[in-house]
Amino acid sequence: MEAVTAEHVYEWSTEPLVAMYQKLFITQAAVCELYFRYDCVADKTLWITPVSVLLAAANDTTLKNSCEDSGASATDLSSVQEQRYVPNYAFYMAYDNFFSATSDNVKQLLEQFWTRYQQVMDRQPALAVLGLDSSASMEKIRQRYRELAACYHPDKGGEADKFIEIRRAYESLKSQAKI
Repeated sequence: MEAVTAEHVYEWSTEPLVAMYQKLFITQAAVCELYFRYDCVADKTLWITPVSVLLAAANDTTLKNSCEDSGASATDLSSVQEQRYVPNYAFYMAYDNFFSATSDNVKQLLEQFWTRYQQVMDRQPALAVLGLDSSASMEKIRQRYRELAACYHPDKGGEADKFIEIRRAYESLKSQAKI
């Protein structure tokens, strides 16, 4: 990054927040390009998230654990990786996002990032409300929600407060699955 800055390859904004965003943008764009280079190597996988990059053997348990910790099924790593990667690639390969950055839209992007990050962090408590572990698929979550809703729904003699807690947990997990 210092070489890019020193050579003035890009015209950095004079606003510190925008300049930081631009430097991160260039770094992320390079990481996205690396993804395709390592994707061609059969025994390696590059796992990219907004806050980390992991190069691992395709069957490495570290990668599998990363998938499970993120709430994704580790049964099909290429599918999971593709789902997580494509939005990043589309964003960082659109260089208009670099050149059109303003302080306001960078603040908005940061807000969106932290909102999504908090939703992921909120997954564990929501799963606990439903009595599920971190490997639960969305189908299992839906099934468990229906079971608990049938037991706790006030119209069926259940506890209203418990039903509301169960519904909120399910809605939280459902919205996180759309991320």
